[in-house]
Amino acid sequence: MIKKIFTLGMFAIMGVTSAMAQGEYTVQGEVSKADFTGEIYIMDNFGRKVVDTTTVAGGKFEFKGNVDTPLFAMINSRDAGLQCAFILEPGNITLAQGTAKGTPMNDDLSKLLADMQTVTSRDQYKPLIEALMSKHNNDVLGLIAVTQFGSALDAKDLKAIVEKCGPVITENSTVKASKAAWEAQAKTAPGMMFTDFEVEYNGKIQKLSDYVGKGKYVLVDFWASWCGPCKRAIPGIKEIYEKYKGDKFEVLGVATWDKPADTEKAIVDLQLPWPQIINAQRIGSDAYGVQGIPQIILFAPDGKIVARDLHGDALKAAVEKAMEQ
Repeated sequence: MIKKIFTLGMFAIMGVTSAMAQGEYTVQGEVSKADFTGEIYIMDNFGRKVVDTTTVAGGKFEFKGNVDTPLFAMINSRDAGLQCAFILEPGNITLAQGTAKGTPMNDDLSKLLADMQTVTSRDQYKPLIEALMSKHNNDVLGLIAVTQFGSALDAKDLKAIVEKCGPVITENSTVKASKAAWEAQAKTAPGMMFTDFEVEYNGKIQKLSDYVGKGKYVLVDFWASWCGPCKRAIPGIKEIYEKYKGDKFEVLGVATWDKPADTEKAIVDLQLPWPQIINAQRIGSDAYGVQGIPQIILFAPDGKIVARDLHGDALKAAVEKAMEQ
């Protein structure tokens, strides 16, 4: 996920000339469509507002202006063939080959992105992000690291990092929402008793407790009709379901962040044979601190959580081990 965010061309390379006065920036670069003539814009990527405008000439552009506080910026112009994210800060920023260089934060970000290209396992992200956060625990680069790269870390590790940060990060609305999710995850960690929730749809109320804690192992899949990874996980879940369904095992779908009509169509199209809680929206995901789907959780017959964040071989192994008991 991390590589995806920053290697899909979002970070183009920009050049900036030397800063003359405090707060002054220059951002220079080239567009991929050399025949393009017209205006391009720098957007505040968090605030979603235009902060600067310039005209492309001869395939090149240059922005000049002043910024009091560094911000996460974006240039996005399909017509010009330019899509890039960077940190707008005082100094000379140069964009080239997908990397922004020439200023302290952009140089540090560039190094992080380069190091991430060498990562071969999830646990290798932690020291990279910790090293960055040791320098940037109260600025926009630290905020980018937490909000854009944080999903590469386990929730407990990310929480520990954020607890050492200053208000630029801790008071951010996205980070605050993540804190609520981390608290919910702690309450629904393996070994904890299930947290019940109820959803109303078409005049009928369904509860998680209608299925969980009833004497069966229950595999609960938080999913959505629009979610590609959710759909790719379904064949594996079907295989498990066909092997173990019966008096001791059940699968339950919880339609999350989805339109009910789309959910119902997907149930038919994907031929899902297990029961579904439709129109859960954020109810179930908030209760379990779900920040991405599919989120697959295995519950024991008494309702205790056996395991969560299950995927692929780990999913099959967890169910197999449970059913052998």
